[in-house]
Amino acid sequence: MFPTLATKDYKSKHLAELKSQIIRIDKKRLDVMFEALSAAQGVVGYGEEKEKIYSQFRDYDTDHSDKLYSY
Repeated sequence: MFPTLATKDYKSKHLAELKSQIIRIDKKRLDVMFEALSAAQGVVGYGEEKEKIYSQFRDYDTDHSDKLYSY
């Protein structure tokens, strides 16, 4: 979106389309994230006693982020 704004002849219609696409894609991302959380809670459970398991999920994601996104 920012490169579009930086051009001298950008069209507000094009900008509105980009904005809509970004909002739609971000909503999908959030929906996927919350669906995954619900699925994990269905398997693992939830509450303070499960915090250790969820912290391991978070640590795994940050410790292995270089391997998760290598294409």
